[in-house]
Amino acid sequence: MSRPRIQLAFKALLIFALALFLYGRIVSGTLYFYINQRFAIFTFGAVVGLLALAASYPILRRKPPTASTHDDTHHEHEADDHASHDLAHDLAHDDAHEHVHEHYRLTWTGAFIVFLPVLLGILVAPQPLGAPALDNRELGADVRSSSMPAAVRQNATKTPGDYNLLDWQNTFLSVEDVRSFDGEPANVTGFVYRDPELGDGLFWLVRFTVSCCVADASPVNLAVRWHGEEIPADNQWVQISGVIDAANLDSRKLPILVAQSVEPVPPPNQPYLYR
Repeated sequence: MSRPRIQLAFKALLIFALALFLYGRIVSGTLYFYINQRFAIFTFGAVVGLLALAASYPILRRKPPTASTHDDTHHEHEADDHASHDLAHDLAHDDAHEHVHEHYRLTWTGAFIVFLPVLLGILVAPQPLGAPALDNRELGADVRSSSMPAAVRQNATKTPGDYNLLDWQNTFLSVEDVRSFDGEPANVTGFVYRDPELGDGLFWLVRFTVSCCVADASPVNLAVRWHGEEIPADNQWVQISGVIDAANLDSRKLPILVAQSVEPVPPPNQPYLYR
């Protein structure tokens, strides 16, 4: 097999591998560890495009390379003597041959760039953001109505018992005084983040929200008071049932979930909440 055909086959294989990698992320759901679900259609479109591109290479392999410069040179020198014609023929053929090689040439740098996402996907297991991503972040902002847009101040389709962490944050931001929720039942899921500054028996229950991709991810959190057994380890997913109670923490007025039960649960298939 000629070198151009080998390079065509190698190109097709690399592009097919990249398409298969992206499709695997879609099917497994791990694609959503990196982007918002509403952008999955674009990734699927990329898979279709890559497969079409990879399928086009066998067609190119079957099409023999032509050199129009060969025919042009031949006709231009038809009246010349035989020796001049042969020389022009050879030069034109060499130029066309080099052009074909340049067209199909694949550098190692280009191959590495195409294969790098596949390689990283094989070597590094996909993981969503968790407790380690909270280092050096400040959790627990003051609850102020002015920071909440009016368009998202309503959770009319849910009752408080069905709220997730984002729903609770939106609700707290929509009122002047969080004490109005004292005694309200809550049942929420998230991962544990133990902050030494909170004090004994307190920890953060956290989930990340994503608007576009993990680059804009931000945590939503709720302080939890737990007087039961030992607080679960950082990054452990738990489901907590309890009641809301307003309290002052570090000179900040914050709602606290007084836990009545803390149950370890497996991480959800989709760990993020979407704004």
